[in-house]
This record gives sequence, C-alpha cells and structure tokens, in this order.
Amino acid sequence: MSGNNESSHGPFRCASWSQRREGLSIASTLLLCAGLLLGIPDGAYADSIASSTISFSNIQITLPTGNPGSIVWQGAAPPGTSCTGVAPAWCSQAYAEPQNGLGEDIPVFTSNTGAASTASATVTFANASGTADVSSLSGTASGNASILGTTAQAITSSTSSLSNSFEITGGTGSVDVAFSTDFNGQVQVANDQNGVQATAEAIFNLNLDGSPVLSFDSPISVGSSASLVSPFGQTLTNTVPLNFDTSYPLFIQADAETSAYNVPEYPSVVLLTIGLLAMAAYAYAAERRSALRSAQGKL
Repeated sequence: MSGNNESSHGPFRCASWSQRREGLSIASTLLLCAGLLLGIPDGAYADSIASSTISFSNIQITLPTGNPGSIVWQGAAPPGTSCTGVAPAWCSQAYAEPQNGLGEDIPVFTSNTGAASTASATVTFANASGTADVSSLSGTASGNASILGTTAQAITSSTSSLSNSFEITGGTGSVDVAFSTDFNGQVQVANDQNGVQATAEAIFNLNLDGSPVLSFDSPISVGSSASLVSPFGQTLTNTVPLNFDTSYPLFIQADAETSAYNVPEYPSVVLLTIGLLAMAAYAYAAERRSALRSAQGKL
C-alpha cells in the first residue's frame, strides 16, 4: 500500500519540487536585475544648459580730422515699429522670445522714438531679454535655456537694436567715414552624459544701407558629456567711403540665441524595467501553477 501511495504521489512531489526551484530561480533573477538597475547612482540626471549675452556701447561715426563736412541725423521709422522717424531722434527696438517643448512661447517686442526700449519674457526652462538705450547708444541681448533632470527642449532668441539715418553735408564727392563700437559678452554650453545638444550664439551687426560695416559672430555647440565657455570683448573699427548729400539708413543690432535638448533621466528607465520584469515573472508563475493543477487533476 505504501508503495502504491508513493508511486501515485511521486509525480506530484516531483512537480512541486520542480515548481519551487523554478520559482526560486525567477525570484533570484528578478532581485539580481533590480539590484543591478537600482545600483545606478541617483545623481544620473539629464542636464543641458546654454546661455548667451552680448552688449554693445560707444558707437562712433566720425569724419576725417580737418574735413569741413558734418553728419546730419535724419531719424528713422523702420517697418513694424512704432518709431515716428522724427529727426534727429534714434529709434530703439527690443525683442525677447523664450519657448519650450511644452508649447509655451512668449514673444515680446517693444520700440520707441528717442527713448529706451526693454523686452523680457520667461517660460519653463528658459528666459530672454533685450534692452536698447538711445541716450548712450548702447544695448544688451541675453538668453538662457536650462534643463535639469528632465526630458525637455528650450530655445531663446533676443535682440537689441538701434536705427537712424544720416547724410553728410558741407562738401562734394565722397569722404572716408570711420565707424567703431565696443562690445563684450559670453556664450556658454554644457551637457551631462544624457544631454543631446546645447547651442549658443552671440551676434553683432552694424549695417549701412543694408550692407555690413561692422560684424561679429560667436556660435558654439556641444553634444553629450561636454561643456564650453567662450567670453569675448573687443573694439570693432572700419572705414567706408560715403558720398556727400546722400541719405544712409543705419541699423545696429546685438542678437543672443540659445537652445538645449535632453533625453530621459535614468530613474524612469529603472522603474519601467523593474515593472516589466515583475510582470513577466508573475505571468510565468501563474502559467506554471495552472499546469501543476492540471497535472494534479489527472492523478
């Protein structure tokens, strides 16, 4: 009898022990994977930053020493501005626009005749500002995109502009006119190992009748696990022959541009992977329990 009992219950015992071993194997594998994944440092964030600032000042437009001519300012009213063009007033313009991948986009534009203009705006992960001062003939544009520990994209654009027009009187033919300005600023970008791309650019232009007379451009860009800082500052000069009794439109602008883009941080990936492992282990164990019950019913 005892032999028959052992014979009849032997398959059950074997199946039960096999099931236990498989269950222990699954649990051990799950714990090992979870331990390895959770071993990733908590500080592994996806960080990306970009900033740009540029300022100009001390605009000088002069005739050669001893030349009898003089510069007469005529005012300016660029299209799309509220400037009246009343001589001899300068027109100031300021623009700022930060935006992000969340759909936030705030463009701000201001302009004035004979007075300063200021524009600034902020969205999640980004801010931008621009100022232009006619009294000192100076301006500043700046932007910052900063994404820390999350998946996002941010872009900024900002400008500071001055415009006027002039003619040279008191002579005939042409005369060499000297242009100069001081400017300074900095562009900076940085990504950790999960950052995709960060870019920054600072631009300055002094255009006469649509043609560049003074110009500067400092673009930088980095990928993952990289950073770069580039300060700048100098005086730009140039001499251009101009005709007497001819009107020349003048446009001066500083431009700051930035962008930053990230990928997901590790903790989200860790939690998702552990969840998938747990679901797979549970499904496998449920299937084995069902198979065991079917085997028991046949005994």
